[in-house]
Amino acid sequence: MKRYTKIPALMLSVMLMLVSCDKEDDLETAIHYGPETVIGDGTARAWVQTTPDKKPLAIGLSISKKIIKSLPKEMIEYKLDLPEGLDIAPYDHVVLDWNPMGHPPATYETPHFDMHFYMIPDAERKAIPAGPQEHAAAFEESYMPSTYFSQVEAVPAMGVHWLSIYSPELNGHHFTQTYIVGANNDKIIFYEPMITLAYLQGLDKGQKNVFKVDQATKVQRDGYHPLSYTIYNSSDEDEYVVSLTDLKFRKGE
Repeated sequence: MKRYTKIPALMLSVMLMLVSCDKEDDLETAIHYGPETVIGDGTARAWVQTTPDKKPLAIGLSISKKIIKSLPKEMIEYKLDLPEGLDIAPYDHVVLDWNPMGHPPATYETPHFDMHFYMIPDAERKAIPAGPQEHAAAFEESYMPSTYFSQVEAVPAMGVHWLSIYSPELNGHHFTQTYIVGANNDKIIFYEPMITLAYLQGLDKGQKNVFKVDQATKVQRDGYHPLSYTIYNSSDEDEYVVSLTDLKFRKGE
């Protein structure tokens, strides 16, 4: 026989407020989409998940599976605008890069997507020149996770990529997915999941993989910074979804 416990009204109200739902069976939160960008036979778009009072919970992008067989044979980037009317600091826009042959170094020379969540305007991003960049010790100690190290060379229109010493592809494994922090002249400018096409296609229908994001002691900008990132094969929407998740508001210092 089941036993039922009477819950006081105030406690019930609090419990209901704490209900959290994911993107697929969303009851208490809302998904706000940016405009669609056509890629081959499909589309991609950025989105933000919020609470009813518009507090961001996740920021991500969705790629329809229809694009896979019609991807370009050359490297190309797609700028994805975020939905308007939301406070989604520190993010400005998302850029999806398709690399059909990968890119240097050799570890990453396999077909993959770069998914940059930029914190600077597009014009500022495009003005970043190539070349080596030094960084201040105080910048690394305060604003980079202790597990991350610099690639030194800035990629034009991107910046310097910082990688975790624990990334699987740097420890004897083939590259499948990794998480990068981008900087330009001691300024954090993007968070980037980088994921191979084979990894996405290898996900079971409905499979959702969540990875912890290493944290820096401080952040430079007020806003919602991720504690994790999520890769999801949405069978209902017939799309691949990549997002920065468990967003936590942190005050810039």
